[in-house]
Amino acid sequence: MIFIYFQKDLVIKEINALDSEYTVNVCGSFRRGAATSGDIDILVTHPSYVSSAYLTENEKTIKKNKDKTIENSKNPKPLLKKIIDRFTNIKYITDTMAFGDTKFMGVCNLSSEYPFRRIDIRL
Repeated sequence: MIFIYFQKDLVIKEINALDSEYTVNVCGSFRRGAATSGDIDILVTHPSYVSSAYLTENEKTIKKNKDKTIENSKNPKPLLKKIIDRFTNIKYITDTMAFGDTKFMGVCNLSSEYPFRRIDIRL
């Protein structure tokens, strides 16, 4: 289980190096304190992206007018892509299973001394 702590530190450090406005939470079995974990669940937020599903109609209108020049507010994929590209470049992410606008599913590996793990990242 100790390797999960190393992975948490790596994930937070690398994402914050990209942009200090990201908020990173390692979730799932790790957060619950489970004795074992087969995957790593990560929730990432960024102030430039708010899902319109959680806004009132008035907030959507205000956001639409305010964010006309902010590309990320309309398309979250660049925010997630920056993270995935960074993890791929440092060879932390080894395989991609699915990659959407707000969710990534793949495989990661901290180093050869640790097992490969599934990783889910949600924006």
